[in-house]
Amino acid sequence: MAASGSFSKVFSTGYTLLVEWTESNVDAPNNQSDITVTAKLKATGSYHISSSASKTISLTINGTKYSGTCTVGISGGETKTLMTRTVADITHGTDGSKTISISCSLDIQVTLSGSYVSNVSTSGSATLTKIARSNTLSASNGTLGTAQTLTVTKADSSFTHTITYTCGYASGTICTKSSAASVSWTPPLSLASQAPSGTAVSVALKIQTYSGSTALGNASKTITCAIPASVKPSISIAVSDNNGYASTYGAYIQG
Repeated sequence: MAASGSFSKVFSTGYTLLVEWTESNVDAPNNQSDITVTAKLKATGSYHISSSASKTISLTINGTKYSGTCTVGISGGETKTLMTRTVADITHGTDGSKTISISCSLDIQVTLSGSYVSNVSTSGSATLTKIARSNTLSASNGTLGTAQTLTVTKADSSFTHTITYTCGYASGTICTKSSAASVSWTPPLSLASQAPSGTAVSVALKIQTYSGSTALGNASKTITCAIPASVKPSISIAVSDNNGYASTYGAYIQG
């Protein structure tokens, strides 16, 4: 969901310089969004300004200054828009987060309640939507040789993902740049060799997310897979008495 907010400064009794911002066009594949900033003048009660002269105003958004002109004539109880500016394609950080600075400066140059006011300024920050940068993976413990389902929660419908596994010295690929939200996987019986004296193995799953051919974030999940009885080692021993000592001495004799 796009974010929004505001900040303001009361610069004389009854008068407020108000700055409102709204985020739009959150673009997950490109890790960008737009922001629209509006500067307003607000007069409460019976306070008013009688002026038709052109005034200079500026908005500084994410480090870039945008200048314009406006008039500040306003009636009591009115909120007047002075300037609006939209900045497109603001790139978020590698983790998808982004906070930008915003400031407004108004050369109002009017006399209010007997006092001359030359300039009014205010500043604040806008914390934009944190854009998810990777799909996430859900998986349950299982059994080697038995199919199970891996569930993918997608950060964006256009994203694809590659899922791999590692178990001891063994590794493999489950799917490559798939768009499926549900992936069937059978942990190989051969992974039992990674725990020759155990009854289960630990399997690390990794999901790498892509936007087109661009690799984004990745996430991991570790599960435990039981080793089925069918692949547990067994041993049998047979003893022979080729020289017939057992019948002579009543027992087997070594050497």
